[in-house]
Amino acid sequence: MSTAAPGAATGSFPPPDPATLSPGRPPRRPLSRGARRGISVGVVLALAVTGTVTTVVVRGAIAEQRFEEAGSRLVETAQDHDAAVAEWDALEAAVVAETSGVRSAAAEADPAAVDAASRDAYLGAIDAVVDAADDVPVGERAAVRAPADPEGTEERFGAADGFDAQSEALEADAAEQREQTARIRPLLGAARTASADFAVATAAVGTALAESSTAATHEARWLVEKALYGYGGSDEPVDLSQPALLRAYLARVADLQQSQADGLAERAAADWPRKQEVLDFADSIAGGVPLDVTWEESIEIDGVAYGELDSGAGLATWTLEEGAPATIRLTESIQRNWDADWTQGLVAHEVGHAITSKDGCYELYRAAPFEGDDEKWATAWALSLGFADGSGTEPYGEPGADAVAVASACR
Repeated sequence: MSTAAPGAATGSFPPPDPATLSPGRPPRRPLSRGARRGISVGVVLALAVTGTVTTVVVRGAIAEQRFEEAGSRLVETAQDHDAAVAEWDALEAAVVAETSGVRSAAAEADPAAVDAASRDAYLGAIDAVVDAADDVPVGERAAVRAPADPEGTEERFGAADGFDAQSEALEADAAEQREQTARIRPLLGAARTASADFAVATAAVGTALAESSTAATHEARWLVEKALYGYGGSDEPVDLSQPALLRAYLARVADLQQSQADGLAERAAADWPRKQEVLDFADSIAGGVPLDVTWEESIEIDGVAYGELDSGAGLATWTLEEGAPATIRLTESIQRNWDADWTQGLVAHEVGHAITSKDGCYELYRAAPFEGDDEKWATAWALSLGFADGSGTEPYGEPGADAVAVASACR
């Protein structure tokens, strides 16, 4: 413990200024200028380091966000681009499918089988859409995957710039692809319209041709009708822009023309007048069922050949197809002996088979007492018309009065 007299010196510790004192706190020691300068420099350095770190952190975050946004844009743009390419691919496939095969078929068609004006318009529409489609550049899928994230900040910025460049190129390509698609689609629509017009006009030509080919068989004419309108009873012609359907129709027309030529040649033969009498008789009792009659020197039934001298035979083929004709094969001896009673009875028997297909008759044929017995039915039907000789009783037996009565309801 030190003591000092009042007013004595205390060395390096002068009495403290009360203004510098705080309760319970030791007095502050004033800093020298050098110490103050060192602290200032340290603060500046600390702020500089902190600012640099902050700048690096912020720039890194910006780079990451920039990379993610550019990458997302690229993926979305690629998907939209591929959708545009897919739209064109579908349209191009439709152009190929609807024009590639039918043009040659229509161009090579017999002028008698088609409507010339609508055919030429159709060919022109096909050429227009095909030529325009050929000028469209082939689009390819972008095949862009989700990009990998680089590690460095500058690499992210660089990758983002590259993504933007790719996106812009894909957007431009997609816009061009859609522009071409929009240009071609109306041309394909025009070709479809021309195709429909061609089908309607050609159906009218084909129908008129079949109706005027009276020397052709009913079957040849009926098949032309089916080739034009199908087998469903539609009033609308089939789609003749399908090459298979157009070629099928043209083939039926060729068959019709050949049948017409054969029919005209047959009508020029010396025996045609008698054959015409047979046909007229058959048609008169057939109840509206169209009949085609063919002539053969000999027909074999159960191993026995008929057709010599006064023997004769016939075979009938019928179908339930609506409007379809029945076919009757007769030996030439029928027309040579047409004045004999048995020939008319034999023809009536065959027409009895043919008329089975008629509504109202088929139901009788399937029910009792016939139960679908072809020969019993045809024999009873011929007997119901009053033909005994040649009616079928000799080879097939008497059908019975009840059967004849039932068959008489079919006319």
